[in-house]
Amino acid sequence: MRVLSDLVMQSSAIVLNDDQDFPATPRIGQFCFTDGVLYIYATLKGISTWYPLTNKSLYYVHAQGIASLSWSVAHNLESQDLIMMVYDEYNVVQLATEFEFVDANNINILFTEATKGRAVIFAATDEYGAGGSSDSESVVPKIIKTNYTAITGDVLLVDTRLNAVTIYLPASPVLGDEVFCIDGGASWGTNNITINGNGNNILGDLEDLVGDISVRSFCMIYYDDPTIGWTLKYF
Repeated sequence: MRVLSDLVMQSSAIVLNDDQDFPATPRIGQFCFTDGVLYIYATLKGISTWYPLTNKSLYYVHAQGIASLSWSVAHNLESQDLIMMVYDEYNVVQLATEFEFVDANNINILFTEATKGRAVIFAATDEYGAGGSSDSESVVPKIIKTNYTAITGDVLLVDTRLNAVTIYLPASPVLGDEVFCIDGGASWGTNNITINGNGNNILGDLEDLVGDISVRSFCMIYYDDPTIGWTLKYF
């Protein structure tokens, strides 16, 4: 068993500014984030190249300074294909009652009790892959409080306030499959989250990973090499 707080990454991630080029001598398995897209340096059919793992992402951060049952958000992202994360004033993830799409640029976020904080809204585009359209459904995060087997694309709010939780990754992943895990109860430091590869390697090892730091989030990304398996990116 490996603990994330003591983890030494076997690959590195680089964030590029707009005027920077990709590394001249990258390593296989190295990540690079630029212009809203996450890439991995991989060998595909005998050719080593930077491979995009995500579509280009646009985002908007809404700050709600006054507690309210309804947040009116003008994100101007020209899309209803959205991923939305909502946090209260103490930076704890909140589950909204409903998301009302007014149009492609405006949304209302509804709560059962008056709340203030912030919302981070991501919109996919059709650049570097098959993006969303304005009539697509948004990705709805799942609240997880017991052991759970993830499916590709899951966004999981893992709440361990009452007990530790094990997340089993998809058993038959393909290159670029992703599972997002977020500390929904700000409690991983008390009751840990365990990531099980479900028969596949995680960072080149069949051992579980254990997250023991609160208020963290990360994305598990599958690299199409069984000796490496799932890789990890912190946020």
